[in-house]
Amino acid sequence: MFKLTTIVDNQALPGFIAEHGYSVLLEIDEVRILFDTGQGSAFAKNIQALEIELGLVDFLVLSHGHYDHTGGLPLFLEKNNRAKIFCLEGIDKPRYRAKPNGIMKYIGMLDASREGFAKLAPDRLVCLGNDFSGKETITPDVGITGFVERNADFDPVATSFFLDTEQKIPDKIVDDNSIWIKTDKGIILLCGCCHAGLRNTLKKVRQLHKEARVRGIIGGMHLAAADSHQLQQIFAFLQSLELEFLIPAHCSGQAFRQPCPELSGVKIFESFAGSIIEIE
Repeated sequence: MFKLTTIVDNQALPGFIAEHGYSVLLEIDEVRILFDTGQGSAFAKNIQALEIELGLVDFLVLSHGHYDHTGGLPLFLEKNNRAKIFCLEGIDKPRYRAKPNGIMKYIGMLDASREGFAKLAPDRLVCLGNDFSGKETITPDVGITGFVERNADFDPVATSFFLDTEQKIPDKIVDDNSIWIKTDKGIILLCGCCHAGLRNTLKKVRQLHKEARVRGIIGGMHLAAADSHQLQQIFAFLQSLELEFLIPAHCSGQAFRQPCPELSGVKIFESFAGSIIEIE
């Protein structure tokens, strides 16, 4: 049994603040794992409303280095001086997104988050490279994917992300990182944005667990801009997995809005900041 509390999401229950961002608290076997920290403002307010004590968090996992997932890092570091922080190399790089009007928007870690990250003691920061196998775990039943190989023919590739304002250096967001949770009924994937691609990430998770059943997927799936052909391919792949449930959040778009006849037999739940669920 584990409990998942949604702290930040694009929509919120009454009494909570919504923002474009993501953060959840995973509690399993008396271990508290914070996954991402939203943009910052909603994170601070919703933490207070949920009465979550950041000082009691044992681990922080950062899915990647965008501002809407790392903005609450300064508050976390102010309240917590002991938790180990997991991420992938390159998370603190400056990054940009080309908007349709040609303007380059900065979307990397904000200054306060980058400064706090840079000051972390070496014994607190676990910054993993491409050689991380993914087999090492945070707890016996929780681990991270590490680097996920991209297959351009398998998942849509975003072309609007760059590491420079001149649009000369594409940002493949190689620091994209997800959490897997092992249960008696199968593996559950918890993803922040899944920039590596949903199918690529699930392929990595299944390899790590010897093709074990994927029971459910929770989090941002970065499908808001996917076209109908891409969605149909993803639907077919997910249907083949015989999933039990989906909880699309943050950047998933309207791909999984109900009813979703393409995913017969899959329970689909909406995600809201302030929601608390327990899963066996």
